[in-house]
Amino acid sequence: QDPKHLILGPADGVDSGGRVERTTDGGKTWAETSEGLGAPWPNHMVDRFAQVGDELVGVLSNGGGITAPLADWSWRPLFENLGRVLAVVPLATQDR
Repeated sequence: QDPKHLILGPADGVDSGGRVERTTDGGKTWAETSEGLGAPWPNHMVDRFAQVGDELVGVLSNGGGITAPLADWSWRPLFENLGRVLAVVPLATQDR
């Protein structure tokens, strides 16, 4: 909703030093927002993000998943016992 508010999953290299960062000023300044994740990760990174309702879901290159409410960025693991996640697809539902 705000084009100046961006979330990225940068890394120091492919599958190394991954973390989550955000900007609220269109990229002029960046802040790490990896609280609760134990980042930077030595052997993986964020592969992709998807917004699902009021949450942001991240798929990690090691097959893990993370999620955080957009209101406070309190990250937590997603589906810890599910196994290797390759993609996340939000599905639209409509009440009838």
